[in-house]
Order: sequence, then C-alpha cells, then structure tokens
Amino acid sequence: MPSPANRGGIGTPDQVRDHLKAFEATGVDQVVFIQQGGNNKHEDICESLQLFAGRVMPEFKERELARQRRKAEELAPYVEQAMARKRPAPGAPPIDEVHAYGRNIAEGGGGQYPSPPR
Repeated sequence: MPSPANRGGIGTPDQVRDHLKAFEATGVDQVVFIQQGGNNKHEDICESLQLFAGRVMPEFKERELARQRRKAEELAPYVEQAMARKRPAPGAPPIDEVHAYGRNIAEGGGGQYPSPPR
C-alpha cells in the first residue's frame, strides 16, 4: 500500500492525484474521503469537491472503462468457478438482480431504489 506521506488525500490537486495514482497502481479502485470531519464549513467542503471533480477525477475517469474490463477479465475464471459451485437452496425462490444505489443514478435510474418484486 502507498504511504499517506502524512497528508492522505489532503493537498494540491497534483498531490492528491499522485496519491491516488499510487493506490491505483496497487489495484485499489475505490477510496472514501471523510471531509465533514472536524470544523469544516459546508462551503469549503463543496469547493473541495468541485476542485477534485474538475482537476483530479477526469484523469481517472478516462481510464475507468479499461480498468473495469481488465478487472472483469482477471476475475472471470474465479467468478466462473464460484458460480459453478453455487447451488440454490432447496425451495428457495429465485432472486431478482438488484443494482447498487450509485449505479442506478449513473445509469439514469433517477436515484431511486429498485421496486421490490411483486
């Protein structure tokens, strides 16, 4: 794992980008920034998020589809093996596919949770 260099995700856009690239190089594909901790003002948090979205995130977004494809290809044999071992529980009803909340937003679902099966 990369060292946080005593600042974690805090710094200039270039410093944060370099920090995240180090995580990316190790295979980390999700991070969480806890910006609401301490005495941060709402306006400062929003400004920080806008700066991140405009100056840091675009570079990672450019590589996202390729990263997803590589990950799926790398994991495919393991997923296939796991699914081959999977056996439904006796008498269990089928389970409908449910997408994560964030994915619903990204795919135009309007941010709503899927309706329960009827």
